[in-house]
Amino acid sequence: MTTKQIAQLANVSRSTVSRVINNYSNVTEDTRIKVQKVIDEYGYKPNHFARTLVGKTPNIIGVFIADINTTVSPDKWIGINSPYNMTVLSVIINTLKEYNHTALVNIINTPQEYDLIEDYFTSRIIAGGIFIGFPYQLQILQELAQKYNIVLIDQITLTEDAHNKIKVVNTDNILGGYIATKHLISYGHTNILHVAGDDRLSSIERKQGYIKAMLEHNLNTQVIAGLYREDIAYAETKDYLTNHTPSAIFAANDIMALGVIKALKELKLNIPENISIIGFDNLNFIDWFNLDLTTMMVSLKAIGKSSVDLLFNISESVHETCCPYLVERGSVKKINY
Repeated sequence: MTTKQIAQLANVSRSTVSRVINNYSNVTEDTRIKVQKVIDEYGYKPNHFARTLVGKTPNIIGVFIADINTTVSPDKWIGINSPYNMTVLSVIINTLKEYNHTALVNIINTPQEYDLIEDYFTSRIIAGGIFIGFPYQLQILQELAQKYNIVLIDQITLTEDAHNKIKVVNTDNILGGYIATKHLISYGHTNILHVAGDDRLSSIERKQGYIKAMLEHNLNTQVIAGLYREDIAYAETKDYLTNHTPSAIFAANDIMALGVIKALKELKLNIPENISIIGFDNLNFIDWFNLDLTTMMVSLKAIGKSSVDLLFNISESVHETCCPYLVERGSVKKINY
């Protein structure tokens, strides 16, 4: 039971419910009785920690990470397990310390939990929020951003936010996808497969960059969905290669590149002799596993720090865009015709 649900059942506003719970005097007796009846009937227990913060400004920032599994392997590098999210989270936590604030991390596992997010703000548990890894154009986040001090990472394009002035931290993913694909084309590759991500803005824009580069050279696009997952990218790539022979593969993130590499090895295709591959993000495990993977570098430190700075209005802008750049290693081979 939440204050929002109590408000709906009692046909009052959430602020009225909050005033009843906190025993404010500016509530009519009839309203108080109506709200209290719902509270008693459903056994609602107010958050005593939140009540101690009434009238105060908490020095706690909520960091919300989407961990919504859409596949059959719940433990494989999604949400909080993702090396990308963990790196960004560590930067956010350490940067918040510089502002004498603490991070309260919450993992959102189902869409049904979206409505519970606002309770953190209305109950004054947190003073602001940072949101990571949520699906593109999620209406609930845009509504929250109109009412509270929050920063959205990889959620709204600058064009969409031209009038709302929502705080956004993005990577220039269209440019990144374009540079990655152009690099393969410059090495003589014309038959290039793109392993796309899921329903996040970064995936959509990296695919757009890929398509832009391919069309500039009158090349046919080939796209399969890896859903930003190692296991899905592995299965989809292996299936695709049974009937197709691309000379190069652009994976929309390094995690999917791992799945592609696994598929190539099982099919006894050597990198880069048989197929070249390029990833995106330049995550630490590339060096840990000595993968020698060419990839697009994204500064996760810049993303994490910018999100906190925007929250505290350090930047004059409400938008921060981090530019990716190419990191060349040995996974791309030139083709000589």
